[in-house]
Amino acid sequence: MSFRVYFDVLKLGNVGKNTKFFYRKKSSTPHHVILPRVKPKPEPKSARLSTDLQPLQQISIPKKKKRDELSLLKALASTVKKDYHGPEYKYIDDPYLIPHGSQDKKAFSLATASGKKAARYVLEINSKNFIYNPTEPKLEIFDYQLPTVFEPNTIEGLQERVDKRMISEAFETYQSLKNENQEIPEDLVKKLLALLCFYNSSDRPEQLLPEEVWFKHEFGLERSKRVQNKWKSGAGADEIFNSIENKCPEVYNIMIQGLIKNFASDKAFDLYTEMKSKGMNVPLKVYNGMLSIVSFLRDRVNLKWQLLREIFNDMKKNNVDPDLTTFNSALFSITRMSKSPLAFDYMNQIINEMKEVNIEPNLSTWYNVLQISYGRPDAQNNILGEVMDKLEGQIFQLSNETDCNIFFITPE
Repeated sequence: MSFRVYFDVLKLGNVGKNTKFFYRKKSSTPHHVILPRVKPKPEPKSARLSTDLQPLQQISIPKKKKRDELSLLKALASTVKKDYHGPEYKYIDDPYLIPHGSQDKKAFSLATASGKKAARYVLEINSKNFIYNPTEPKLEIFDYQLPTVFEPNTIEGLQERVDKRMISEAFETYQSLKNENQEIPEDLVKKLLALLCFYNSSDRPEQLLPEEVWFKHEFGLERSKRVQNKWKSGAGADEIFNSIENKCPEVYNIMIQGLIKNFASDKAFDLYTEMKSKGMNVPLKVYNGMLSIVSFLRDRVNLKWQLLREIFNDMKKNNVDPDLTTFNSALFSITRMSKSPLAFDYMNQIINEMKEVNIEPNLSTWYNVLQISYGRPDAQNNILGEVMDKLEGQIFQLSNETDCNIFFITPE
């Protein structure tokens, strides 16, 4: 029996290994091959566009967004999550050297601080050998410090020493210029006065490194809770302030801020009273400073609160709008009366006034609230839980050093 081959492609598509072939007997129909169907190629989009479509809108390239020097670092930091199970960043070194005990951590931290101080010492005595500084952004403290260029008995020399915060040299230059009856620009005198007030007419103290700050209580460097007047009466700041004939509100503000910083509360309040008696417009910073020292000006709690209200009323009378620092300063004064049963009511009044002027509290505000709420030995409330509920999900920017205090408070 003879057969003729009859190809029947059952699967559409190209002939491949999966194509099946069937053999049939001879028939009267001529043999033929069923070829696979080929899927037509799609037409390009340009060929299928119809004439009734609207034309494409013109593309406008946006302007370049201005970025600072830290934008790239911030973008990279946002892609990395914090490892809460790892050691603190300052301890990350060779895995074998990562300290685990408290004594090892202390030795590691203080050794790091000692190395930084040694490097700073080498930089100071051989700064001319470290002119190249590739850091971005530039940090002037690590740059080559040029010696003074101008002579000390010139206006330029005084300006240079003030800019470099050479306090003793700047004041000596000021005295030599006054003895020679040279006229000193008013703005330069204000800058020198601000410098002397900030540093209490003394040279800049040595700044503690972060590792030393953490262990400063073991060196006896912690701040005493007892407030003492540290203002150097009759020193350079007093001399310059008294030498200014036409004192403007800015000069009073500089002097008052220096007095408050060094806990000379009585003298600061006298200058504040002098400003009001002369009919000057009291700046907001002066009001904020006065609110922060109310507890040092009066003895009894009701008198402290009365003075605090008088300052607020004076601000309202002179159309001076309060800011966040205003209310934080008032709350800070109330923390000094936290043992009184009236302190909690005073605190609520300040918080309510903040709400009326639509000022949002920051971390310092909540720290003061906790200090007042748990200031009494018999305090029984759940303020801490309420504060934590309000802080949940919020993002705060650190604005001053007191913002971090809230993380170390321990209610008893």
